[in-house]
This record gives sequence, structure tokens and C-alpha cells, in this order.
Amino acid sequence: MRFTIFIATVFAMALFVGCSHVETPNADAAPVNSLCPIMGHEIAADGGSTTWNGQTVGFCCEGCLPKWIALSEEEKAAKISTANQPSHDHSEHKS
Repeated sequence: MRFTIFIATVFAMALFVGCSHVETPNADAAPVNSLCPIMGHEIAADGGSTTWNGQTVGFCCEGCLPKWIALSEEEKAAKISTANQPSHDHSEHKS
């Protein structure tokens, strides 16, 4: 019986330790951009964010994150480099 409890405890601890390896964005880190790299709108608190190259990238809406993920590394770098330049083409934005 003690052995079973010991094994169950070790198994439960392993599950919790395994969860600590999941990468999550740093909620306290300020985004490096003020405008969404996908749509060009101002980023929003409820728009979501992600970590890319050690930096927090913010978005204007939840729909932009999947579009960001689909970009190549080169496309992401280009988007970030122009993320703070206003864009007038908002045709893709669907709020």
C-alpha cells in the first residue's frame, strides 16, 4: 500500500514538473510594438500577445495571432520592423 501511494505521489509530481516547461508570454513585459504587425491598428490589451525572439509582440485582436504564427521568420522580422508605421490598408481586419 505504501509503495502504491509513493508511486502515485511521484507520478503526480512528475506531471506538475512537466507543466513548468510550457513557454508562456511574460504578461509583465511591454510589447515592442504599438501597432499590430498584422493589421496596423493600435494594439489592444485584449488583442493577445506572443513572445518572438525574446520580445513580447502585441496584437489588435485575437484573430491576428494565428496569422502571425503562419508567417515565416523573415516575414515576422519584416512585420516587426514596420509595426510602428501607420498603415492605411485595414481591409483584412474583421472585428
